[in-house]
Amino acid sequence: GFIGRAFCRVALERGHRVLALCRGTAAALPPEVEIAQGTLVDTPWKQVETFAPDATLHLAWLATPGSYLMSPENAVWLDQSITWFQRLQSMKPHHVAGAGTCFEYAASALPLQESLSPLAPLFPYSQAKVSLFQWLRKEGGFSAMPWTWFRVFIPYGPGEHPNRLTSSLITQLRAGNLLSLGTRYSL
Repeated sequence: GFIGRAFCRVALERGHRVLALCRGTAAALPPEVEIAQGTLVDTPWKQVETFAPDATLHLAWLATPGSYLMSPENAVWLDQSITWFQRLQSMKPHHVAGAGTCFEYAASALPLQESLSPLAPLFPYSQAKVSLFQWLRKEGGFSAMPWTWFRVFIPYGPGEHPNRLTSSLITQLRAGNLLSLGTRYSL
């Protein structure tokens, strides 16, 4: 995906070997990346075990612009992610990481402080992400190994879906169109 491609590129630049779990073989990844074709549900675990990862990064999730925040599929992604992390435990990687979202935080006029700002997810997307974070923290069984949960704040860059906010605005401005911004969701 979008963030995963950038991560693979940076990891390779820093001298790491990378195995990427991809739904298809046509992923736009550097040729040095080993591809494991599958999903969270049908991960080719033999290939992953042979690769023997020192660290794993979970970025898989529904991210379709216009629908991901409210989609009931977020509950499915949560269940699949928990099952995936449970299976991963048997390989005992040195570090695991998962990606959250800025939408996990409560709206506030105060500056964000990661360890102090309250979580108050309003959407099924952010509720599922918080649930995975809490599962990793309390029930994931990762207490014997380091793990990281990081929250992504409105990413933008090469490979971003053209219908996401920043790409869409740039496209409209380049075309000389007037912009009208509003919210779809009441908070």
